[in-house]
Amino acid sequence: MSRMPRLPSLNVLVLAGFALVSIPLIAAILLTRTYADALARQTAATVTESVRAARDTQRLLELLTTLERNALQYRVVGNPDLLAVYGQRHEQLVGILARYRNGAFDGGHLGAAIESEAAAILGALRAHRYDSPDTAAAVERFERLHTAARELKALLDRNIDASLAELQTRSAAVQQALYWQAAALIPLALLLATLFAVLIARPIRQLGNAIRQLGEAGLDHPVSVRGARDIEELGGRLDWLRQRLRELEEQKRTFLSHVSHELKTPLANIREGVDLLLDGTVGRLAPAQQQIASIVQDNSLSLQKKIENLLDFNAWQQHETRLQCAPFDLRALVAEVLAQHRLAAERLQLRIEQDLQAAEVTADRRKLHVILDNLLSNAIKFSPPGGRILVASRPVPSGVELLVGDEGPGIPAAERERVFEPFYQGAQRQRGHVRGTGIGLSVVRAFVRAHGGRVDITEGVLCGANLRIFLPQPVAA
Repeated sequence: MSRMPRLPSLNVLVLAGFALVSIPLIAAILLTRTYADALARQTAATVTESVRAARDTQRLLELLTTLERNALQYRVVGNPDLLAVYGQRHEQLVGILARYRNGAFDGGHLGAAIESEAAAILGALRAHRYDSPDTAAAVERFERLHTAARELKALLDRNIDASLAELQTRSAAVQQALYWQAAALIPLALLLATLFAVLIARPIRQLGNAIRQLGEAGLDHPVSVRGARDIEELGGRLDWLRQRLRELEEQKRTFLSHVSHELKTPLANIREGVDLLLDGTVGRLAPAQQQIASIVQDNSLSLQKKIENLLDFNAWQQHETRLQCAPFDLRALVAEVLAQHRLAAERLQLRIEQDLQAAEVTADRRKLHVILDNLLSNAIKFSPPGGRILVASRPVPSGVELLVGDEGPGIPAAERERVFEPFYQGAQRQRGHVRGTGIGLSVVRAFVRAHGGRVDITEGVLCGANLRIFLPQPVAA
């Protein structure tokens, strides 16, 4: 399958998108302007011709009335000057009638008839005496001129109305054409805009998914982004960053593994030597010496547990641990964990209460041991002298709940999400000479999630920190 051609940079793609989306809109504007200009020219021509025709018709009627009055005056008085004035106005009449022949409205034939009749009257007036019967007959012919002028005016009115109706029809047709043009061009512009939005948004979405993948799915999956050239280059840099982070993660895991294993051997020797001192194998210790040896023993146990947490955390991140679930007695496991912390609890005079309503659970015993060990260690570490610690369990629908609570300062609301992050240490002061690593609760959450459960910080049990664990249990057949 052939690979899609490489797209240009994001800036070029955006500019091309704007240009292509603008083309239909610009075309629509130009076509609209063309239609509007043509319609405006026709409207202007129609209005101008209508006004001119109306004025000429009005002037024609006025001239015919004036000519008739001049002819009547000439017939009565016989003054040659009146006939000269009549001739001048007859020339004005001829000029108006000539415009009818050249105008846009059909009135030329009536104008020619009026012009011919007016010329015949002028000729009769000039050819005969003012008091002759022929002159009287010529004056009477004005009635025909008035009738022809009225017919001309009616014809022009009908032609003007027809032109205005045609103008309205064309205006409606132009409006309809513009509607269809908008109906065709707007979807085209939207289609082009959607196409370029997809071309621009898809690689950005791929980039966001790749960043989310780095945070959620780990660093093993390569980052692949297809799209604009600069987005692909950014995806390549992100993949380089992924590889670099993977190398650093491998170095960190290797370092933790080596350091933890290197510390276990000398720590085992220290514990063995302290045990020999406390057992009296090398001689009886004085009370002060025995107290110091006990302190060394407690801190060596604490340090050993922290090293084991580091190893568990490192192994879990490398996905080397597997669950080995089986049913076992929860009371026995709790008693085993409490026995390991008995000396530390007695030294602080802590009261550890048990309320184990769920006697048997199905889980990975070693990992649940680590979970309870970390929770109980934190409870002892932050409890005030003479305080109370509660270890409880109860069956719930589809599983079992475990609770470890204390009467210490508790976990501030602002830190309740971060305390489960690896190597995060809260603001509360810890007791003892060896400060925690900050991975105890992260190991707890990792092991609980491995079982398909969850761990929450709750309120209302004891006044300090209350951590509740839900472990799903298989449904009995």
